[in-house]
Amino acid sequence: MNNQDNSFEEPLLTENKPESRPAGSFPSDNTKDRLDSEIRELAHDEATGPSFIPKRNAKEDADYQKAMTESGPYLTLGLQLAGSLAAFAGIGWWIDSVNNSSPLWLGIMSGGGAVLSLTYFIMTTLRLSKLEETKRVKK
Repeated sequence: MNNQDNSFEEPLLTENKPESRPAGSFPSDNTKDRLDSEIRELAHDEATGPSFIPKRNAKEDADYQKAMTESGPYLTLGLQLAGSLAAFAGIGWWIDSVNNSSPLWLGIMSGGGAVLSLTYFIMTTLRLSKLEETKRVKK
């Protein structure tokens, strides 16, 4: 290894090298207290700081808000599609369980739910794209 000065190296790593203590000995109470306080301070900083939000300047923040506002209506379409399909399938399953008709109504209601869900999905995306187009023309 090279002997260059590494300014990033932590003081604890350089002060507590294994060869500085006899084999089998533990760090002193002072070192333990210092380690505990550093760990607590680091844990506090991590717990109170932003979890996963990167730091942005005002322009980036405004761009992010604009992008989220514009894409917001599209973000729930997948959940609406899956939820309505599951609801129709659940109703079909319930009708089958009441009438002992096995998968007859489950298939009918799932198919109907798929058709209605996809129709709503397509109509919503067309409406939103037309709305965006009128916004662009006005600018």
